[in-house]
Amino acid sequence: MKVLLIAVFISIMATPGASAAIYHCMQNGKAIYSDRPCSTDSKTLQVTKSVDTQPEQVATPEDSAMQDQQRAITNLRFRYEIADNDVRNKQRDIAAMTNRTEEMEKQHQEKIAELNNDLSRIYRKTNYGKYRAQQIENRIEAENNAYLNTMTITRNKLNLLYDDLRRAKEKKAELQKLIEARSP
Repeated sequence: MKVLLIAVFISIMATPGASAAIYHCMQNGKAIYSDRPCSTDSKTLQVTKSVDTQPEQVATPEDSAMQDQQRAITNLRFRYEIADNDVRNKQRDIAAMTNRTEEMEKQHQEKIAELNNDLSRIYRKTNYGKYRAQQIENRIEAENNAYLNTMTITRNKLNLLYDDLRRAKEKKAELQKLIEARSP
């Protein structure tokens, strides 16, 4: 009986734009709903389902093309942001390496100045003085060679970073042109 009442209720509700009376009454302490009065003390409930009067919008090929274009522009903007971050990271890396290079040069000059100071204090007229002077001169030469090797490697790394930066800027500019060309 409950299933029948629920089915009736659903069928009434499913009728678009329909208005129906549903009767509510109590029998043996239970609430009963029906499409007909079940007793003289039945209460009438009005149920109205409104129908949407606006037609359903159907996507046109033009809408689909616009959505595709918007997705493409969004994708390009995302790629542009990545390229922009890449440019900033490379600029940061170049600045850091340049600072390290300047610091290494300063340390090298201080070390060479210290060794030259030691060399100037040596009395070269004795054999030990000549031997000690030769040791310091060898250390100066070794320090200079190590510094030159380190600086060559650092300059090569900087050149690679500058090349990467140039390519990242070119990619960023290319993406900017694509965005401008596709934007409405």
